[in-house]
Amino acid sequence: DNDVSVDNFEIRLVNSNYTWSGASGTAWEVGANWANGVAPQAVTDVVIVPSATNEPIITAVQSVGDLTVADNVTVTLSTGGAL
Repeated sequence: DNDVSVDNFEIRLVNSNYTWSGASGTAWEVGANWANGVAPQAVTDVVIVPSATNEPIITAVQSVGDLTVADNVTVTLSTGGAL
């Protein structure tokens, strides 16, 4: 009898394409502003690149895995926004 037990585990999206494009505007939570068409989740690693059409503005509490912001890029936290 082979029993398998898992006490703790974490699911992380690895090599995901959560790159900010800003194609639809500045709203962080809008999927159309991300290269893959989906807004990131708490475990998602994201990259903000200087080639984006618009720079992101965060207006509510957002959570991500790792955040990489390229040089010469601004990520704005407006009133009520947190990351």
